[in-house]
Amino acid sequence: MMKVLAPVSTNTRTAGRHLVTALALLVASTPSLAGAAPPPPPAAITYANIATGDGAGITYRRAPSTTNAAFDAIKLLPFYARPEIVATPFKARGAPGVAMFDYDRDGDLDLYVTNGPGRPNSLYQNRLKQGGGTTFVDVGASAGVSASGQDSTGTCYGDIDNDGDLDLMVLGRMEPSRLFRNNGNGAFTEISSSAGIGGGAHA
Repeated sequence: MMKVLAPVSTNTRTAGRHLVTALALLVASTPSLAGAAPPPPPAAITYANIATGDGAGITYRRAPSTTNAAFDAIKLLPFYARPEIVATPFKARGAPGVAMFDYDRDGDLDLYVTNGPGRPNSLYQNRLKQGGGTTFVDVGASAGVSASGQDSTGTCYGDIDNDGDLDLMVLGRMEPSRLFRNNGNGAFTEISSSAGIGGGAHA
């Protein structure tokens, strides 16, 4: 029995022509489909050390830690001279902490570093928005976060009171940790005791 195929309507033929035209335009506008060479890969990302020779206003000289130096000396004793112990990094200058955050909310990242026992910590204000280019100014003392008298190690930040300003936490090597609330005017207030976090120490 012979089947009779239904005739193709004019609308169907028109839709088919439109589809072919659209595909041709897609191929023509897409280099990889049209046979053109793919675009070159992006240039490699490189970095330049702008702090070399105390450049950019950043002077970092972490003070030696007598506590950590003693631990390093103990690791060299025959009793402890096992490969897994000797292979661990020596930390005669302690464990420095670094935080990059926009403490003054001017749109650029500032730098906080812990400088070790007997040496005030530094809060380097980024002067980019003030027209200073890639330069920094240490405002740790005037901002109230130098944490003098503490062998500071790690540090972190966050908005603990949901006021839009980033606050600062500084850990102590053998001393209590310290919490600084951002006042929103370029300065901080220490609230360790009232916040109930000043009793611990980071070993």
